[in-house]
Amino acid sequence: MEPSDSQDNSSGKRWIEFMFIFSVILTVIGLDLSIRTASSDHGSFPLLSAEDLIGELMVVIGGVMFLFTGFLLLLKRS
Repeated sequence: MEPSDSQDNSSGKRWIEFMFIFSVILTVIGLDLSIRTASSDHGSFPLLSAEDLIGELMVVIGGVMFLFTGFLLLLKRS
């Protein structure tokens, strides 16, 4: 039977790896949504549509999560 410290460390590492993968998926979906909405001309340049805003937010949130979880993975390995 493993000590509880190693179980806690293992579950924490799995959570971080899940968040890392989730951030990559979120970023890719946001980029795809952003590219698809950018290809259609809305006519009103300064105003963002709901799809544009959601796509941009997904890219930003996914990118921040990617950097944060990548940094945490680097800290856990050392």
